[in-house]
Amino acid sequence: MSEKEPRPKTLTLEMLARISGKLAASLAKSGHIEATEIDNCAADIAKVGRHHMDGYELAKALDDRCYWDCNLMMADDMDSFSSLADAEIKAAQKAWAERNGIKPPFELGTRVTTCHGETGVLDEVYAHDVAKYCVKVDGDPNKTRRSIVAFEDVVPVVTAKTAADSTL
Repeated sequence: MSEKEPRPKTLTLEMLARISGKLAASLAKSGHIEATEIDNCAADIAKVGRHHMDGYELAKALDDRCYWDCNLMMADDMDSFSSLADAEIKAAQKAWAERNGIKPPFELGTRVTTCHGETGVLDEVYAHDVAKYCVKVDGDPNKTRRSIVAFEDVVPVVTAKTAADSTL
C-alpha cells in the first residue's frame, strides 16, 4: 500500500499537550491540585506521559521525575490518560485516512499474510477503528478468531491460481 504519509501511531507533542491539559483540569476539579497549578501540572504530565500508561504508572513517573506526591485517589483519577491518548491517536488516524483517501486495498475474501506472520482470509472491514481489516486466522479450530490488522499490514498470499490469473 502506498499512501502519501504513514499512519499516525504515536502521540505528538500537541496531542500530549491536549491530553495533559484535560487531565490536569480534571485533577483540579477533583481537588487534587489547585486551579493555579493546572498549567505547571499539565507540563509535568506531558513530560512523563506515554501512550499506554495507566494511572499508577503515570503517578509513579510524576513522583519519581517531577517530585509529585501522588496518592491512590490521584492515580485512579489519572487512569483516563491511556484512553485519552487512544482517542487522540484514533482522531489523527481518521484525519489521515480522509486526507489520503485511504480505502481497502484488497477485496474481502483475499488470502493474506499479516505483519505478525499469521495467514488467513480478509473477513470484513473492521467497523470500530480506522482502516483495518478483520482477518479470519487459519488454524482456528472454532473458526471464530479474528485478528484486527491495519490495511497496510497485510500482504496477499500468492498462490498458483492467483499467479496464473495475473498473467491473463
